[in-house]
Amino acid sequence: MRGSVVALLIAASVACVGCNDNLQEQSPALSAVVREVPIVNVPQGDRQANWPSSAGEGSCSHASIISLLRWCGEYNLAAKHREKYEGGEYIDSLLAELNDDKISHASCRNGDFDFLSWCIRTRRGAAITWMGGRHMLCIVDINDGKAGILDNNSVEKITWVPLDRFRAEWNESGGVAISLLYAPAAPLGIGLSDH
Repeated sequence: MRGSVVALLIAASVACVGCNDNLQEQSPALSAVVREVPIVNVPQGDRQANWPSSAGEGSCSHASIISLLRWCGEYNLAAKHREKYEGGEYIDSLLAELNDDKISHASCRNGDFDFLSWCIRTRRGAAITWMGGRHMLCIVDINDGKAGILDNNSVEKITWVPLDRFRAEWNESGGVAISLLYAPAAPLGIGLSDH
């Protein structure tokens, strides 16, 4: 008897739900669900703009780290980092500061594109070297043959760069990437994007 009831419940649920491969045609609600773009969609208010140090140089590496900390909900760490650091950094000094402040991170220095892909796949993003190593910004997506860049000199928009051009520039800039090892923010939801 119990087996018959289970079989009846399964048959009823299949009949109610259906097994149609064409769900988007039958369900307008499902057709509205899209991949969030960029996948690391740092809200406008959490994007840290570059700022001049007391010596007059930019603070791009710190701005990039702060944006990623906020993306991961680490607002206290972001505020402490913003208060404590400014100005330009060499990669070694930036990594030492992250270690000293116990900010959990992973990095590469060899243009490891698989590492960048992992950063995007896990929705963490990464701070990367750019402009021959003179600038740092965030990669926030790899999609449809393009890389999405959040530049702290222009935080109001995502810049899309053809992937071959992105890879060449990143490698010529040292191929450095730093990703924070905290849980990223939840996706914004249905059909929302920030181009």
